[in-house]
Amino acid sequence: MAWRTAVAAIVAGHMVAVYLAPVAAMRIYADMRRAPRGQIPMLAPMVGYTTLSLWILSQPIVKSSAG
Repeated sequence: MAWRTAVAAIVAGHMVAVYLAPVAAMRIYADMRRAPRGQIPMLAPMVGYTTLSLWILSQPIVKSSAG
């Protein structure tokens, strides 16, 4: 149950961020054609962060026998 909640939180949080970033860019740039191009550098890290977060969650939890 906790794993599913974590996955849902990661995916939902990143989807909200991907939605809000262009909204903020449209407020910053006076030219509406420049706003989407300004988001391209952020797209790759966001996909990478999502992928990395989900990969970390997919790793098995190994309990140590020491102590």
